[in-house]
Amino acid sequence: MSIQSDLQVNMTDPNELGLELSVGEGCTGNAFLKRRTVITRFVDGNWTGTSIVGQVARQKVNDRLRWVISTPILDPDLYGPIFGTMSLDCLDEEKTQEKLEAVRERLHSHAEGLAHLMKERT
Repeated sequence: MSIQSDLQVNMTDPNELGLELSVGEGCTGNAFLKRRTVITRFVDGNWTGTSIVGQVARQKVNDRLRWVISTPILDPDLYGPIFGTMSLDCLDEEKTQEKLEAVRERLHSHAEGLAHLMKERT
């Protein structure tokens, strides 16, 4: 799994743009594998829940990253196909799990809208 060209906002670090993950790795890979939204936070020097990424990929991640929410973009008509994942993350600003749960719902809703748009265009 990788970040597709021009499908990102405010990512200017070429190392992060070159990040590749396996299915099941980090938030993005787990959201894809488990077919559900996954959240991880950096708290007291450790990542909560799903680890952020494996050791090789971690070297490419900005040290200021504080949380990630990833959600699958599921085919709206068929159970099975996943078009990709959508992730939201933030540098420096910490959020409580409760606040990220509220963001989860909005991100999931945007992913559903994107899935419908992608389906219409294929």
